[in-house]
Amino acid sequence: MGAQQQGRRRGAEDVARRNLIGEIAFQLDRRVLTYVFTSGPRLYGFRVLNIPEKATQIATCRGEHDQMINRHNNIMQQLRNFGYCPNTHPKFAEHVVNTFGVLKEKPQCPATLANYNNPDFLKKTIHENAPINLVLDLMVLLNCLTNMSANDGMPLFIW
Repeated sequence: MGAQQQGRRRGAEDVARRNLIGEIAFQLDRRVLTYVFTSGPRLYGFRVLNIPEKATQIATCRGEHDQMINRHNNIMQQLRNFGYCPNTHPKFAEHVVNTFGVLKEKPQCPATLANYNNPDFLKKTIHENAPINLVLDLMVLLNCLTNMSANDGMPLFIW
């Protein structure tokens, strides 16, 4: 393999690792939204930042609204136990997704899928590829995602 091909391959691998970091943030946000909004709407346009407003918009009755808000408060309390700050981490997660991107598709390789569901592999990816000033908050997001995965029995990344 020539030097130019190796360079392209490394470049593609770098993009994939950056996308993987963004995917961690995306998957956590999606997991939170799915927890709060258990049925009904597609989650396009929903953000962790606007859960209370969206609950008000889509609730068909006061009881349904209260259930969504209770689930929101419950999950935020659970995530706080892992260092998540509801005032900063939702914005941080959006920034990470916008900066790093997300994976374009579900990997077809079983070994890659296994790595993507391995918290140790993801920690290593963060430490080796993220700017040092983002590592601590990225680890908070990963720890929250890992906890949610353990609680619901689903893989870290839900495709």
